[in-house]
Order: sequence, then structure tokens, then C-alpha cells
Amino acid sequence: MQSTIKCAIAIRLSFLYVMLFSSLTFANTQVIGLKINDSSIEEVRKVYSLKVKGEATYSIDAGAIPITGVKDAFVGFHNDKLKVVGLKFSSDKFDYLFKIFNEKYKLYDSKTKRSDNRYAIFKNDGDLIIINSPFKSFYLEVTYVDEGYNKKVEENSKAIKSNEYLKDKNNLW
Repeated sequence: MQSTIKCAIAIRLSFLYVMLFSSLTFANTQVIGLKINDSSIEEVRKVYSLKVKGEATYSIDAGAIPITGVKDAFVGFHNDKLKVVGLKFSSDKFDYLFKIFNEKYKLYDSKTKRSDNRYAIFKNDGDLIIINSPFKSFYLEVTYVDEGYNKKVEENSKAIKSNEYLKDKNNLW
């Protein structure tokens, strides 16, 4: 499950590398008034002011998010459909968020000991909701992501790492 968490983090870094992909699953997961796999860029712009962050990723002013304690927020799109919503909180919110998500979604995997990296992965209708709190970090991230899209990003990330390894290996010999 650590690879799933790494993948969620890699989403933010991998948008430029994501090739054409259409998800085969359509979910109903809603967050901050948006619907994963359904909301278009224009629909999101009607609700939030978007600032370009990267290719197909936009930041949202945290003050506009109707959730207590949001420090940072972003959304990511593919083929004009919302695929990812990321929210950043203080790390002390882990238990609070875990309780809320555990009441609504199905817990898939978790590691919640305070003496290590903490994470929880929930599933809902083809979407993943991931809480990731690195050990001794001041912040945690909550990522809502289409599961099919997450898998594709993970595959692309592995391919990129493999290509980098082969390139470095060839140049180091």
C-alpha cells in the first residue's frame, strides 16, 4: 500500500507525463462541491477561482474552501473531467479526518501509529480517498482521486523511473 501512497504524491508531479487516458469507471465521490470524474473545468471555475499550477492542474485559494483548517488546495483534470482534488491540513488533523472518512467511506488500508508515517486509504465507487501524513511533518495531505486515473499515473511514474534508471545505468558504465 506504500506504493499507492507514493502514487498519490506522484500525481502532483506527474501531470506533465500523463498520456491520453479515459477512465472506464465513473464515480459519485463529491468533495468541496465538486464531483470526481464528472465536474468539468468550466463547472469548477463557476465555483472557485482557479490559478494555473501546471499542465491540467490548478490551485484554489484555501480560504475559499468550506472546510475548517485547509492550508492549500488543488484540482487536476484529464480530458476536461475532474480526476484529483488535493487538500493540505495541519498534521494534527489526522485522527479528526480519519473519523470523518471512516463514517462515510469503506476503509481499504491504513497505518495509524503515531510513531511512523501515517496513512489511510478509503474507497468509494471507483475513487480513492487518501490521507497521507509523513512522520514528523507539520502537514498532511488528503487526496481524492479516480482509481483508474491513479493506476494510470502509477504506471506512468514507474515507466519514467525505469527509463531514468536505464539512462543513468548506460551513462554510468
